[in-house]
Amino acid sequence: MQKCPLCGTICEILDARVDVDAGIFLWEGGNIELRRRPSQLLQALFEASPRAVSKGYLMDAMYGLFSEEEEPDDQILTVYVYQLRKKLTLTPFRIKSVWGDGYRLIQES
Repeated sequence: MQKCPLCGTICEILDARVDVDAGIFLWEGGNIELRRRPSQLLQALFEASPRAVSKGYLMDAMYGLFSEEEEPDDQILTVYVYQLRKKLTLTPFRIKSVWGDGYRLIQES
């Protein structure tokens, strides 16, 4: 356990990492290849874990700030979460939906 440097809450440190530049998710049991946007999404979830993060926060993590005319449809986030969930079935990590909040990454034991 470790204290969050921003809010001071206790956070679990997950036994894995995301290399966005290489497009690889590494954990103790192996690795999987990811494209750029799913890598960015997974990294944002890891940085926040075990807290839930909003869909808006995740969209910003993947696409940065856009004007309303330029911003991608938020349904794309649902597609990326679906794809990541499928890939993560080979790992001890799961993306959970949090009603009214967004998503949370957890590590199953």
